[in-house]
Amino acid sequence: MDHAALWILDCSGIEIKVRAWSAKCLLSAQEWDSPCEGRGAGSGGSKELSLVLLCVTIPECTEAKRQMWLGLTEEDVYQRRGVALASLVALTLLGAIASDQSATFVTFDVPGATDTYVTAINPSGVLTGFYDGPNFTVDGFLRAADGTLTTFSVPVGTTEPASINPSGEIAGNWDDANGLVHGFLRAADGTITEFDVAGAVSGTSPYSINPDGTMAGGWADAAGVSHGFVRYPSGVIGTFDAPGAGTSGLNAGTYATSINKSGTIAGAYTDANGASHGFIRTAAGAFTLINAPGAGTLAQQGTACAAINPSGVVTGDFTDASFVIHGFVLSADGVLTPFDPPRSLKTFATSINPAGAIAGYYQQSGSHAYRGYLRSPAGAFDTFQVPGATDTFALAINSAAVIAGQYSDSSGNAHGFLRIPQNNSLSMSR
Repeated sequence: MDHAALWILDCSGIEIKVRAWSAKCLLSAQEWDSPCEGRGAGSGGSKELSLVLLCVTIPECTEAKRQMWLGLTEEDVYQRRGVALASLVALTLLGAIASDQSATFVTFDVPGATDTYVTAINPSGVLTGFYDGPNFTVDGFLRAADGTLTTFSVPVGTTEPASINPSGEIAGNWDDANGLVHGFLRAADGTITEFDVAGAVSGTSPYSINPDGTMAGGWADAAGVSHGFVRYPSGVIGTFDAPGAGTSGLNAGTYATSINKSGTIAGAYTDANGASHGFIRTAAGAFTLINAPGAGTLAQQGTACAAINPSGVVTGDFTDASFVIHGFVLSADGVLTPFDPPRSLKTFATSINPAGAIAGYYQQSGSHAYRGYLRSPAGAFDTFQVPGATDTFALAINSAAVIAGQYSDSSGNAHGFLRIPQNNSLSMSR
C-alpha cells in the first residue's frame, strides 16, 4: 500500500513528518509516531492538527470521517492552533497532491498594458490573448515560445482572441464602433479575415479553432437568442441548435465552446427555465445531452461543457441546487466523474489536454482566494498560486501540461503567466 508524507510546521517550529496510509485515509493511535513528544508541544495537540490537515488533503476523506476521528472540523483546529494553510512548509501526498516545486512560473505583460489576459495556448507553447492598452483600447497579442510578443488588432474597435491551433491560426471576436460583435480568423502570417454568421444581429463569437482551422462558436439573432455555428476552412458556415434549447429569456440558446480535431463540438444550452445543460455534437450533427448528477434545474443552475480533447473526453462544471459549482470530467464512453480540489468552495474546469489532464481554478475556503489547479488523468490534484498573486486563474493547458492563464495582483491588475513542468524544455524567456 502506498504511503503519504505530510510535512507541517508545528511543535514550536520543529518540522515533523507524519506517516499514514493514504489509500484508505485511516489513522489510529497505534499508527502514529510523533517526534514532537517532549519538545514543547503536546503530542495530542500536534496529532489533532496533523490528522485533520492530512484528512483535508485526501479526496476520499469526508467531513463525517473527520468528525468521527476528532470531533472537530479543520477550521476548528486552525482556529484553536492559529495555524493556516500558509504555514505548511510543503505538502506532498503520493497520488493526491504534488508540490509547487514540480513547476516553474513565468509571468509577463504586454508592454504598455494595464491588464494582460491570456485565453489559449497551443502545443508549441505559443499563447494568445488580449490586453487593455492606453485610452481604453483592447487589442490582441501573440506570445511566441521564446517570449517574443506581437500585438494585433482589427482596425476598428476591440479585438479579443479566444483560441489558437497548432498552426498558429487564431480565432476570436472584435467589437465595432457601434458595439456589435463580429468574428475573425488571424492566419499564421498575420492576415486577418473578418466574418459574420448570416442572420447574426447581436454578434458572432468564435470560441475554438481545431487543427485544420474549423471553428466553433455562437451567434445571436435579433431577439438576442444564441445559436451555435461551425465555420469550415473554406469559409462555409453551418448553424445549429441543441435539442431543448430555449428560444427566449436570459441567456437563452446554444453555446458551442470547444471543437476537437474530429470536428466534435462540446458546449451548453440554456432551456426555457434558464437552466443549463451540456452537449456533445458530432461532425455529422448527432447530439448527446449531458446532465451531471446533482446538477440543479433552476435558472443559473445546471451543466456546462467547457472543453473536449482529441479522444472525446470532455470537462466542464455544474451548479447544484444550492448554487455550489463543481468540476466534472466525462470519459469517451460516457462515464461522468464530478470533482473538486481540496478545500474548494467552487470549482471551474476550463481546459483539457490530449492525455486527459485538466486545468482550471477554484475558490479556496478560508482565504476565499482563487487558485489554479492541475488534475491528472488519474484524479490527482496539484494546486497552485502564482508567486505574488492574490488570485490565479488557470485557463488553458497544452499537450506538454504547460498551463497558461492570468493572475491578479494586490492592485487588482491582471498579468499573464505560464506554469511549466520542471521536465519541460519550453523557453523560460520573460
